[in-house]
Amino acid sequence: MAINFSINDKIRINDSYIANYLRYLPSSPTLQQTLQSLGYLGPGLLQVLASGNYLPYSFIRLLPLTPQNLPDFNSPACNRGNGLTLFFDSDEQINACFNQSAGMQSNDFQVFTAVNTGAVTIPGGYAVYQTGIDAETSYPTVDKAHADSIASSSYCGLAETDILVGAIGTIRTGGCFQGINTLGGALGGPMFLSTEPGLLQTVPSRFIVQVGVITGIGSKGTIRLGPIFASGALPIRGIFG
Repeated sequence: MAINFSINDKIRINDSYIANYLRYLPSSPTLQQTLQSLGYLGPGLLQVLASGNYLPYSFIRLLPLTPQNLPDFNSPACNRGNGLTLFFDSDEQINACFNQSAGMQSNDFQVFTAVNTGAVTIPGGYAVYQTGIDAETSYPTVDKAHADSIASSSYCGLAETDILVGAIGTIRTGGCFQGINTLGGALGGPMFLSTEPGLLQTVPSRFIVQVGVITGIGSKGTIRLGPIFASGALPIRGIFG
């Protein structure tokens, strides 16, 4: 395995991987320092300044960027343009912890790449949760999220388009999303994860997971995604900085 990211690549943190997998690994000084450092990087784009191996660890040095793709000197992780170095236990952890795609070259919204390991196609606009990490690609694996168990209610985004079984697709975690049934709701009102796999609704279910707020009413309405709030849980930024 090798690190997937090269110098000057633009990437984002994969919040779902951190919240649902990385932070549950056996504690070690390296892991604890990495989790704290990730909180300093923020939700925006990051530029890769360096990556490699310092045995037995893998490392990546990242520079936070502004919406104009300039160094964010207001970020504590900017370090006068030198960026922040993070150490991981393996290349696989780095590849899973960050995501890169054409859609991530803009700060207007957040997306990440994932593999559908469920039994059926995930339609565009359906909510998903992370089930693990794909051994071949190191991408997160996802299935339809539903609010009737702790695991399946760990929502991490909406499928941008249909994702066939075993196929790679794009998951949207922020910004506006059109094509969601918001009938019965009100402008500015919340949208919640449903107990029906992948669907959203205007009223909370057993496990309360707010996916976003309504910005357009209709059978193909619009919602603004995030932040993720779930009963008994904090958003990723609340946990790590």
